[in-house]
Amino acid sequence: QQFKGMPPAFIFVPQWYIDKYGTKMKLQPLLVPVHKGETSYRKILLKTKDPDKNFAESVSITLAMTSMGPDSDTMLKNDLFPLHGVPADKINPIIVPKDFDALFALALGQVDMALVVKNNLDQITSLNPNILRTVRPLAESQPIPMPVLCYVEGVATSEHIEEIKALFINGKAKKKRSTIMEMLQINEWQVITN
Repeated sequence: QQFKGMPPAFIFVPQWYIDKYGTKMKLQPLLVPVHKGETSYRKILLKTKDPDKNFAESVSITLAMTSMGPDSDTMLKNDLFPLHGVPADKINPIIVPKDFDALFALALGQVDMALVVKNNLDQITSLNPNILRTVRPLAESQPIPMPVLCYVEGVATSEHIEEIKALFINGKAKKKRSTIMEMLQINEWQVITN
């Protein structure tokens, strides 16, 4: 609704959003972020180290995770759970704002499982190694495309598009954007060619 009321010239969205709404919203992929040479990332499914927890006998299994869009159930059921003895139909997703929240909820025993970005898990581990003493990895997802910077047809002008490319690719504002890039775990940007 916000998009329809006043569409932006540029928008940073996950790949699932482009797949689902890209044509309708006139989104044109422009730049994809790169982290350590990769334009995708993986999520790690974690469970508690509690040896008494038997997922096969559980009526409901709580899973803390950030939203992965309206079709996230399909990815969870087809990709992560069947191969690891976790009955996907028993999963009760609890959407949290950040991976850190999901991991802390698991470490504190508030949920049975957590799904977090692998890079975030590494970062959390370096900050607080004690967290991993209570959890263990169960599975790793297939590669998930990084979010994409798109322009909106009819709103972004060709001059704006070239300015954004120059800003992000040529590094005209590299010092100014380095802190933001570090927070987003982005090393560089890559132009998307159709």
